[in-house]
Amino acid sequence: MTDPTPDDEAHARCVYAAVRFAEEHDPESPLFARDLRRAAAYIRELEAGRDALKAENERLTRWKAEATEVLAGWERVWDALGRPGPLGASKALSSMVEVNRMREGR
Repeated sequence: MTDPTPDDEAHARCVYAAVRFAEEHDPESPLFARDLRRAAAYIRELEAGRDALKAENERLTRWKAEATEVLAGWERVWDALGRPGPLGASKALSSMVEVNRMREGR
């Protein structure tokens, strides 16, 4: 299933309106029952897609919070070591190089 778009939701509303029209005009029609099943299935797909997107957003929000905390920790270590390394270099790698240098007593 592809992710629902606003156009998909508009389409679902149109299908629902068409089904309502059919119901008002010929509720015994086999086409009505078929369209109603299709519309119901399509709406379930849209709802499942929406729920999946909400779950993914929540997962990524938690991941971002955890990653931000880890990066802040590296920032504190890097600051404590005197901000080693050139601009743009990995703070973790530059910090490790500095710690190794300090261990060797250079």
